[in-house]
Amino acid sequence: MTETKKVLVLFDIDGTLTPSRKTLTEDMDNFITELQTKVDVGVVGGSDLPKQKEQLGENATTRFKYSFSENGVIAFEEGKLISKSSITDKLGEEKLQKFLNFCLHYIADFELPVKRGTFIEFRNGMINISLIGRNCSYEERLQYVELEKEGQFRQKFVKILQEKFSEYGLVFSIGGQISIDVFPQGWSKEYCLQFVNNKGYDEIHFFGDKTYKGGNDYEIFIHEETIGHTVTYLKVDDEEEDEDDSDSDSDRENDNNDEEEDKFEKELYIFYDIKKILKKMINKEYNNNNKNKFIKSISKHIYLLIAKNEEKQKQFF
Repeated sequence: MTETKKVLVLFDIDGTLTPSRKTLTEDMDNFITELQTKVDVGVVGGSDLPKQKEQLGENATTRFKYSFSENGVIAFEEGKLISKSSITDKLGEEKLQKFLNFCLHYIADFELPVKRGTFIEFRNGMINISLIGRNCSYEERLQYVELEKEGQFRQKFVKILQEKFSEYGLVFSIGGQISIDVFPQGWSKEYCLQFVNNKGYDEIHFFGDKTYKGGNDYEIFIHEETIGHTVTYLKVDDEEEDEDDSDSDSDRENDNNDEEEDKFEKELYIFYDIKKILKKMINKEYNNNNKNKFIKSISKHIYLLIAKNEEKQKQFF
């Protein structure tokens, strides 16, 4: 009998398990519960613990094998706090104030159609900077995202910070939709791996959306101890419950008109290769019929989309 591999699956939160700053959907919640019967599951995000609880539920630290907030600076294993560190102790007050003062001056002079509160959020393990302000509404957030596609606001600010504070030993990472994460070198999401790399796992899979260089998932995505997977989500007008393609064009056009009137968009997370990966994770003794049902159920809700593999994407769509 072939021995089952010991596997850990680590998920980024914003843009991976949930839309940015949104809560976990029922379908995704069910998927995670089912996945946990096969492998160990952990979450690692840049947000602080209160925000993670808002998105994943009050039981965020107990429902997962591992729960890492602020990239793992606050680390929980099976509901128990195992580590906590501080960027203040790492940098020192003098450097910290110089950096914060510079950022506040830059933000004050930066013009946008709207600005809201909480431009700098100080956390245990990082500083989160937002040009528009974290108190913006969801609609204002989306407006900013569209403006930044052309303006590259955060990319330009990061370049300035890298030049100005090159001797501070800081990493400037674009995170979420509106913010920049600032943390000491080595304190990116790879920081959390120190708590799992001695647990005897045969494979550690990481799923994240900002896996490009400069994104806040990049370091853990390329780390030698992980198998990295890039996640993308697509917006569709409605979830296709019926797989029958026999509807006429006119019926579909009427349906589309109804959907436009409702002005409702569901955000479905499309993960392309998850079926192949999970097949390797499932116990060999798992009944074939149940295995296929399990795979089909998962693939309906979540697929892995590997951005670099364009040929597979074309085949999928």
